Amino acid sequence: MSGRRPVRRSHSSARGTTLIELLVTLAVLAIGFVALLSAFAQTEVAVGSTADDAQLVSRARAVADFIQSESFTYAPCASPSMYEVTLDQSWLYGAKPQLWTKSDVIATVAQATGGTHTVAGVPNLPLAPIAGGTCGRSVFDYGVQQITFTLRSQSGHTLTRVVYKRWN
Repeated sequence: MSGRRPVRRSHSSARGTTLIELLVTLAVLAIGFVALLSAFAQTEVAVGSTADDAQLVSRARAVADFIQSESFTYAPCASPSMYEVTLDQSWLYGAKPQLWTKSDVIATVAQATGGTHTVAGVPNLPLAPIAGGTCGRSVFDYGVQQITFTLRSQSGHTLTRVVYKRWN
């Protein structure tokens, strides 16, 4: 017997996966998974925000309808605080509960100071001051108010609307 070592054959065609290739593959999969979770989270946030905005618009429509209704009494020469008290107690007048919340405000109440209107198809009839509608020196209430109110949702979104209230 000779002292020769057996020759090793190389198996270059039977190459396996290296540890680095496996780690790179796992990193790519992890990045893809995180991106997928982020997309789901953004969709969930958008759906919640849209639902909140829809409820806010619905509540604004209800408040505007209530202000324009007969149940909401017109106050000559009114200030925002005068109408906020009425809206705080809106449940007394048959309005939906939680129509007006403590975070909602009436921003402005602007009085009509003259002008004309249309009645029964006859345009440009002059507005006359309403009885008892003296708001101060030479300022009269002509029976139309522009009321601007702002509603706030629980998530902090705000919505501002303008509504006109006529004296009846």
